Amino acid sequence: SGTLYDFVAFQKALNESIAPWQDRHLDLETEDFRKISSTGENIVHALWSKIDSRVNQQLARLRLWETKNNRFTLRRTA
Repeated sequence: SGTLYDFVAFQKALNESIAPWQDRHLDLETEDFRKISSTGENIVHALWSKIDSRVNQQLARLRLWETKNNRFTLRRTA
């Protein structure tokens, strides 16, 4: 089918990963950002480990769009 990963499973992993952040002030109410600011760079780093662990380390790239012109991308390296 050309699918690299089951979209439903990925969506579940994403939703589980961001659930603790929903409707929270990230810097004040979450453990992930108690010691670092919730900048786009830091958010994508924190998301990477959460999602990657749920998809059996199959994540190759993660991109977070902050605005239409500003994005943060992480890629798995060899």
